Amino acid sequence: MRTDSISATTNTASVELQTIWTKQQVTQLKTLVQQGMPSDQIAMRLKRPLSAIKLEAAALGLNLNSK
Repeated sequence: MRTDSISATTNTASVELQTIWTKQQVTQLKTLVQQGMPSDQIAMRLKRPLSAIKLEAAALGLNLNSK
């Protein structure tokens, strides 16, 4: 019986985007978006990459202000 191996190679950028968001961080993200804060400032405030902010906001159905 043949068993194919699965590669364990992972793209570092995609791992960075898949980090867990706490309830507090999600609440803070929603609040900052509602306040109209630019997405780059939200990223700095939450200490996350801009791409992670955009991905989570999209998943939550939030429209980011990209000034």
